[in-house]
Amino acid sequence: MNKEFSFYEFTGLITPSVILLFSIDILLKKVCSISIFDFSNLGESLVFIVIAYGFGHIIQSFGYFFEKFVWWLLKGRPTQWLKSEGRFKQTIVSQSEAQKILSKLQSEFGDKRDYGSITYTKVYGSNKSGRIDIFNGNFSLFRGLSICFIALLITTICLHLGWWFLVPLSFLVVSTVRMIHFGKCYARELYRTYFMLKD
Repeated sequence: MNKEFSFYEFTGLITPSVILLFSIDILLKKVCSISIFDFSNLGESLVFIVIAYGFGHIIQSFGYFFEKFVWWLLKGRPTQWLKSEGRFKQTIVSQSEAQKILSKLQSEFGDKRDYGSITYTKVYGSNKSGRIDIFNGNFSLFRGLSICFIALLITTICLHLGWWFLVPLSFLVVSTVRMIHFGKCYARELYRTYFMLKD
């Protein structure tokens, strides 16, 4: 079987888990002189990729709950900001554009709190979801990286590495901000693409 990794699998699953596992390997070498992986061995490197792929699914499972917590803090996910602003008056489009998009959505799907899933299905069925999927892949990447840096933050604290905990903490803040950014980009592109579809 010839398996090719999709954009989501590479960005959302493999990248965060490789960074996490590789970083933990470096930390254990530094503190305990223990090495988990031998990257000079081709066979072991291939096994590492398989492990990273499976581990990526676990990371994204935690990412799902982390995402829910972040959107709860921001008073809803960006696809819900079409009808109301986020906690810090965040929006995805201007008020006039939101009204036009909302009018079309309501005429086709009725009144809903979140049009995200049903709109994506419509756009995907029209083969117009390419750019939207890229934003979703990047969102998944930074969601996974956020969990990665939370794990590294806990690891540095448990290993008593002093001020080194500031490194994963800083990356956690940056990756979470980027996750929110791509969530907004996804919602904006989704609704604008839907609005441009011909009836």
